[in-house]
Amino acid sequence: MIRQTLRWEDLKSGNVQDPMEGLEKFRKLSVQDMLDNIENTHHLTERDQMEEITALGRELELKELRSLNRTFLDLKEHLMDHFDKEEQVVFPLMWIYEHPTAELRTLLNELQNEHRDQERIIRRLTEEMSLLTLSLPKENAENAADTDANVDVTNIRTFLERIQSLLNDISEHIMKEDEVLFPKYEENLYL
Repeated sequence: MIRQTLRWEDLKSGNVQDPMEGLEKFRKLSVQDMLDNIENTHHLTERDQMEEITALGRELELKELRSLNRTFLDLKEHLMDHFDKEEQVVFPLMWIYEHPTAELRTLLNELQNEHRDQERIIRRLTEEMSLLTLSLPKENAENAADTDANVDVTNIRTFLERIQSLLNDISEHIMKEDEVLFPKYEENLYL
């Protein structure tokens, strides 16, 4: 399972909500409210973030970003298919059936397997981001006079920060489903 990655700067500044605090609030919701939360919070936000990141990746079009862009687009494709499956098949069935059917249990297992696939892509994406970050010049480096290079570096850092923000949201999303929503539904704790 992936865990939310927090940046030291964000923790020091207090700009980060404790992910466990959000998870505890989520645990108190009914299954139907959890379904609404996942769809209206994570699916909508993550779709918007993925479109923004895709546009940024197209704008940059640097050879150093090709592999990272391919990996990101692979994750995006997996997530979009996954969201459609949840929204069009699984969540409506969970909404209708208070008790999980055999078919629904099979679908929930498939979703969890897809989460593992997504986590593998996320690990690969994180590794590529780390390698790229190491190759970037330090901020305020000696070549600060080269404005084109600084613009590219600034844009690349923005690109990487947006991807990291998406990965943090996906981590929380997967945790909510795998550790709270699906077990609560499976245990027939519908309300």
